[in-house]
Amino acid sequence: MKRLAVFMVLLFLLVNVSFAVTSDTSVYIRNQPYKGLFVIKNNTLYVPVNTLLKYLGYDWIQKDKDVQILDYRLDTPSSEIIGVDLNYYFGEKTFKADNFVQNGKLYVNAGAFAKNMQMYVMYNDQTDIYDIVLPNFNAVAVTSGTAVPTGGTGSAGSSSESSADPIVAAIQAFQDYNPANQGAGGDYRGTLNVKNTGAKKVTGIIVTVFAKTAGGEELNRQTYSIGALDAGGETSQTYYWSNPNPLMTINLTTEVKHDPIPEDKKEESADGTTVLTPTTTLEPGAQNPPPGMGK
Repeated sequence: MKRLAVFMVLLFLLVNVSFAVTSDTSVYIRNQPYKGLFVIKNNTLYVPVNTLLKYLGYDWIQKDKDVQILDYRLDTPSSEIIGVDLNYYFGEKTFKADNFVQNGKLYVNAGAFAKNMQMYVMYNDQTDIYDIVLPNFNAVAVTSGTAVPTGGTGSAGSSSESSADPIVAAIQAFQDYNPANQGAGGDYRGTLNVKNTGAKKVTGIIVTVFAKTAGGEELNRQTYSIGALDAGGETSQTYYWSNPNPLMTINLTTEVKHDPIPEDKKEESADGTTVLTPTTTLEPGAQNPPPGMGK
């Protein structure tokens, strides 16, 4: 229960963070690249309401100033929404839109509109991707960080809390979910974050992300060649996987492997205690170390 509470706090922070959308931002709606009309106003994305609802996968019926967003599909396409001061009805919720008319089309604040429809609005400043997804509340986001012993001989599912390995890889992804009566789907989109928490440079870093069922059956694995990270360095990669069964609960875990980390040279002092000195290579012709230091 505590873990769920912590996750919900992180989720709240994630979906309510403010960010600026620019003309260079890549926009995705339900994991599809959005290529339609849009206007950026006050760093906010506005799209035609009809287009937005179609991308989200919903039909609607308008009667005067009331627009009912339907949980079923119509046999014929919905008509163009007309008006500015409108009431939108979605399930038991009623809301108004931040909107304006331009060139005869009604533009709405895409993020605010989607949140009113209980969707998640995400932004990754590493990739400059803006994404609107409809979550599966039964198999929503999974955050997992795992590490392996020095040298990279561990396996997926090992605990980062009990390991001294400096490389930590955490995956956070959200599943886009289609209601059963509106077609199949279940794409996971998120970010893999990798950080070197140690004091030395680590090379040959390879991270594998596993998607497994609650019973442990592996459905997918993706491998990322991270390369080298300096002490304290970090990097991120975009994660995407299309889940064939959107109703299935998925656990995402990470496995980290890397080259052995050079260790300090161990030497014994005169009293038998172990001391650490940096490993040193003498240049040709250099003098020997002072007596007692190299024995």
